Order: sequence, then structure tokens, then C-alpha cells
Amino acid sequence: MIRNYVFEYSDKTKSFLLNNFNENQTNFIDYKEVNKVLCEYPNLFYITKNNEVYRIEPEGNKTYLKDNVISITSSYGQCNFLTNNQVILKNTPLDLPQLDKDDKCINIASTGSSNCCFLLTEKGKVYIYGKNDYGILGCKNLTANQRINNFTKHTELEENIKSKIIDIKCGYNFCVIKCEDGNCYGSGYNYYLDMGVVGKYTLNEFTLLKDKVKQYGCGHFSCAFLTFEGDIYVCGKESDGQFGNNFPLNGALV
Repeated sequence: MIRNYVFEYSDKTKSFLLNNFNENQTNFIDYKEVNKVLCEYPNLFYITKNNEVYRIEPEGNKTYLKDNVISITSSYGQCNFLTNNQVILKNTPLDLPQLDKDDKCINIASTGSSNCCFLLTEKGKVYIYGKNDYGILGCKNLTANQRINNFTKHTELEENIKSKIIDIKCGYNFCVIKCEDGNCYGSGYNYYLDMGVVGKYTLNEFTLLKDKVKQYGCGHFSCAFLTFEGDIYVCGKESDGQFGNNFPLNGALV
């Protein structure tokens, strides 16, 4: 769901039903080749099985963006791309890092401000690029706002977290990773308890947030975790009723 717009996806038919609550309007959009979907207000982006990326606007208009794409991330309606041979961040092409033998990049994550970027590889390695706003890059040897100008392997993660990293997502100025053992770790901006850690406005290194996590998501200033037991935990800034009734404006993990 994106504010007043809901995109309902049917895995059986590989199609979308787009509802606009403001205009009481429903559009059926048939995309049988959809492989991956990303919702980012005010648009929806998707990758086809042929690795092409399209943008769908709330009115239902479809725009072709790029081909040869492995993964996408977006910020305020702008799409960032991971392709087979480069990253495109804020319309700027960046060289991929030199990877370990027989490894390849499979996922990209960038902050809402797009000031930094993370790459995840098939072997669970993380590469970082950009500005260390609020300690988001999670490296103790970096000062606040220090910049990394080329994709660099995150050796501290490799040394300190033994379980394989299998997913990575970003909020506006924070990053959360998920490991094969179900542990989630986060770094960066935590003023609104974005990651649910009480007493710290920023996390300058990746800190354990929640264990036994099956799936998780990051909003601009909030997180949600679904455990293997079927429980949902949320934290952060609730400005538009995202978490339901009786939740504090800035809430810790509950």
C-alpha cells in the first residue's frame, strides 16, 4: 500500500489491481511477466522475467526505465539500479567492486536520501559506498559523514557476524540486514527509535535488533519484523497510523 493507493498482486495470474481511494477508482493492470515488485510513494516499480524495469504511476500509466537489471531500490520516486556490470545511483553510473572468486551481486539497497548504497552478494558479503551519515555504514573506523568513494567490502561485518547475510534493506538514513539464522542487525539513524533501540540516537556499528525473524521491512523512519512464530513487531515513527491504534508516536520494539 502507498498512502491512498493500493496495489493488489495475484501470484496466480501475475497481475495487479490498482485502487485509488481518493478518486474511488479501480484499474486492472495485467503484467504476466512480473518477477519482482517495489512500492515507493507515489509509484510502483517492477522487474520482468527479462530483467526490464517499468514504473507504474498511481493513474496507471506505465513507463519503461531500463533493461539488464538484477535488482532495484528507490528513493522518493527515483529508481536506483543494479545491473550485470554497474550500479546506477541517482542517475550516476558506478563501477561494481572486485568480488571474491565465483561470487556475484544479487541485491542493492540505498537510503531515502540516496547518499549511500549497499550491495549484497550471493555469498553473503556486503559492499558499501557513499557518505556515512549518522554512522549508517556501520564501520567503527569511519567518522561521522566520512565518505567512501568506491564500493568497499564491509570487513567488520564479515569478522563480527558469522551467519550468512541473506537480505539488506534501508530506511531514510538507516540500514537493516538479515542473516540466515534469523537475526537482524541495524546501523544508522535511530532518533525516532527507527530500529527500536532505546537510548541511542544513532548506531555506529551493526547492532542486533531482533532474532528469529522470517521477514522484515523498513519504512522511512520505522521497521516491522515477522517472526517464525507468526508474531509481528514494529518500532519507530508512526505518523500516518501505519501500526494501528494505540501505538506511541515514536515507539520502541513492541
